[in-house]
Amino acid sequence: MLLPFLGQKTTNEDAGKVLDILVAKGNSKEIFLKCVEGLKSIVWERTYDDDDDDDGGEATLTESLAKVTATEDEVKVDPILQTVGLYRAIKQVFKRIKSDRPVRFLTTFAAALLINVTTGFQSLVDSAELDVLHNLVCDFITSSFKDNDDSENGKDLRALLEGTLTIYVPIYMGNNMLFWTGQYWETSHAIPSNRVKSKDLVNADLEMGSRRLFVTNL
Repeated sequence: MLLPFLGQKTTNEDAGKVLDILVAKGNSKEIFLKCVEGLKSIVWERTYDDDDDDDGGEATLTESLAKVTATEDEVKVDPILQTVGLYRAIKQVFKRIKSDRPVRFLTTFAAALLINVTTGFQSLVDSAELDVLHNLVCDFITSSFKDNDDSENGKDLRALLEGTLTIYVPIYMGNNMLFWTGQYWETSHAIPSNRVKSKDLVNADLEMGSRRLFVTNL
């Protein structure tokens, strides 16, 4: 119910306060599940570079109509704000949940987060916005990891985090995955002089972000 009001400039602050009350006072498991559902259902609208305006007549009918009918007074919803707000709410309410197998809740959380960031990375082009999503995933992994926990729950948690990393890295690297892995292959193989080296094609921002992701989980 609160999701449409999160991310709007005029209502985001008030919606956040209501959400904080629910997180602190409401049924912890119910609030957790509702927020997880909200995280999965956030709508990301594809953003374009300026060059994309010249589409050669290939824009879909829906996109064309959207441009025609859009007005300056149209209410804009920021999915970044929605994602951050729900992420923080889920983390806070999770602390109140009492369970013998908390990893079950974290698994549900991880699945929703991955669904959200997958759509986000397919829709966004701004590196600062992409970095916000990247930081959320890094925070989820580092804050959930518990070293030297050999219990059944601890083993399941490590498996969950390993699975999260395995799924997330290709999402994060996107088309740069080939270049990123190719630069390491090139260190031990001869490269034709006229070929552009993979290391020169790697997005430097993604390279730094991937290092942060792996270093924090060693």
